[in-house]
Amino acid sequence: MRQEPVGLPGRDLALGRPRAAAIRAPAEAAVRGGAAVVFSSAELDEIVSVSDRVLVFFNGRMVADMSSAAIDPNLLGNAIAGAV
Repeated sequence: MRQEPVGLPGRDLALGRPRAAAIRAPAEAAVRGGAAVVFSSAELDEIVSVSDRVLVFFNGRMVADMSSAAIDPNLLGNAIAGAV
């Protein structure tokens, strides 16, 4: 199994600008090729716009697992804050 970064280098992703548009094409191409794509962001709108599924980890354990179609922004925010 090939495990290589796909898309833009991390330093380009940390410019403080919306990243969803910049990574959408490479991420979708990777998914069509059978890869899983991990995306991390503090911007909830960004997370929802590029995700099929959202997993939230807090203090080393998974605290939420939801499909993008069923994301409740309040539950997602609470999970990110460790309040679930």
